[in-house]
Amino acid sequence: MQESNPRNVVVLVMDTARAKTVFGDEGPDFSTLSQLSESGEYCRTAFADAPWTLPSHASLFTGTPPSVHGAHAGHKGLADNFTTMAEIFSRNGFRTGAFTNNAWVTDDFGLLRGFDDTYRIWQFMQSDVDLGPAALEISKLDLLKSISSKFVQGNPLKNIINALYGQFFYRNSDYGAKRTNKLIRQWIASSEEPFFLFANYLEPHLEYRPPKRYASEYLTCDYEEAMDIPQDPWDFLCGETNINEEYLEHLNELYRAEIAYLDHRLGELIDWFKDNGYFDDTLFIIVGDHGENIGEHGLMDHQYCLYDSVLRVPLIVRGGGFGGGQEIEELIQLSDILPTLMDIFCIDDDARSKMKGQSFAPHSDTQRRSFTLSEYLAPQPSLETLKKRYDSIPGRVKGFDRKLRSIRTLEHRLILGTDGMVELYDASSDTDEQADIAAQNPDLVEKLKQEMSQRLPPLDTMSDSSEGLDIEDGVQRHLEDLGYL
Repeated sequence: MQESNPRNVVVLVMDTARAKTVFGDEGPDFSTLSQLSESGEYCRTAFADAPWTLPSHASLFTGTPPSVHGAHAGHKGLADNFTTMAEIFSRNGFRTGAFTNNAWVTDDFGLLRGFDDTYRIWQFMQSDVDLGPAALEISKLDLLKSISSKFVQGNPLKNIINALYGQFFYRNSDYGAKRTNKLIRQWIASSEEPFFLFANYLEPHLEYRPPKRYASEYLTCDYEEAMDIPQDPWDFLCGETNINEEYLEHLNELYRAEIAYLDHRLGELIDWFKDNGYFDDTLFIIVGDHGENIGEHGLMDHQYCLYDSVLRVPLIVRGGGFGGGQEIEELIQLSDILPTLMDIFCIDDDARSKMKGQSFAPHSDTQRRSFTLSEYLAPQPSLETLKKRYDSIPGRVKGFDRKLRSIRTLEHRLILGTDGMVELYDASSDTDEQADIAAQNPDLVEKLKQEMSQRLPPLDTMSDSSEGLDIEDGVQRHLEDLGYL
């Protein structure tokens, strides 16, 4: 029997999971996600506040848009004056734990403030000296340089163990979901306090390398052939590799297999919750932090644009009054999740006054959204970074050096850029956003522009400062390994 007043809350982020793949015509296509939606509720019109990890998680954790919290590619860190989701739950009597597989989602960037316990899954032994990611270097010379520069910091034995783990064991069979689940189980079982748990699972993220037995269910080519397909998004963008339509289809198959594998691991975790008596008094939120381009709009990865492919994310909520297998037929954005949780758990906190997110709790009297807003305030990687790597940058790619903002209603999406870009799409009939209809609908464009200007500062006034937190070498290399250069 599902509790209407849950004791615990679990927020699980499926990094890079897009609604287009996770949801079919009727709801989730994967068994665990389907079962959770049948006992909870699901939304196919949920959107990220930003198309990549750092600003998206900052919005999730603070209930504010990127132009308010200021964490983006030009300022890589969440300022101390923003209260996080974990801080709010911690000071309201919850034990807080974070389990992250993504190097952007760490205390290096200010995102894990308020967590009593944090786990970087790529480390075998938790340490502030982050040699595990550095050990992912292919070059043994680079590996030795990374280790030698950091070895004497902190505990040398722990450092070398983490380096060896990163080089020879991490990612051998997955991106960390199995170990994440193990650490979560141990953490929950170690205390009887109410808990707030956050986990970031990285499986759907590039590179797509699902276990062979999952890939075989979806691939229309040999597994070994699929593994040989180039997957560097910036090589693709700058014309260094030729990824044809057939290759893109196989990458889509691998991406789907990644989600199927993660769905399996989530199923194991949910079964453990049920077997150990935690399931019925826990509120679960399963959500993507952003989507992915796999050839859409001539792009790979999740940068340089604000289309549905990178913004529309799966959202499933179970507990706290969400139940019955219903579809939430309203617009939601990730910054709405924190005020929703505060309503469900009856938390009154001064931080609420800064939040722009709107609660969608079942019994909330907050007016429901008529649109969502998303922002891209600096390119990541920057054009300067790409120029250091490539001898020649295509003209189209040079045009990505801009800020973008988008408004999405149930019927339309408008995208504006500081380079003069104005694009309007019919979201109901042109779901792939191929036909720009801005020129034919000037009145609608102006109306949507006004809606944006009433809620967000002018886009051309937003800072593109490169100031931010210093990134430790190990974290930097982990980000590089994930394709963030």
